[in-house]
Amino acid sequence: MAPETHTRYRVQKLIRMGEWLERNAPAMVTAFDAMDAAHDFLGDENCSCDDAYCMMVSPIRSLMACMMELRRDEWDVERGKDVTLYHQFASKDKKYEVVIEAPKPQIDGDS
Repeated sequence: MAPETHTRYRVQKLIRMGEWLERNAPAMVTAFDAMDAAHDFLGDENCSCDDAYCMMVSPIRSLMACMMELRRDEWDVERGKDVTLYHQFASKDKKYEVVIEAPKPQIDGDS
């Protein structure tokens, strides 16, 4: 694979990862905040470990779903495709914007 081709695939993968993070950041921040609050709750003298554990279960489960997506490592990187940005809230015909065009095959006589 030519270096410029590798770079294109890497750029596309990083764009897809950034789009994933953009979609999932609010859930990840909320889960962290909930676990942080549960951890702070443990310092309260009226707190039981069971109560703190119950407060952490849902945030941990939501983070586990995010981690499973990350482990799958499926970022829609395909050979011969343009590098694109996905616009979640755009109209149907404007969802993808081409950032870098895929290389065109060389035809004999082209320089």
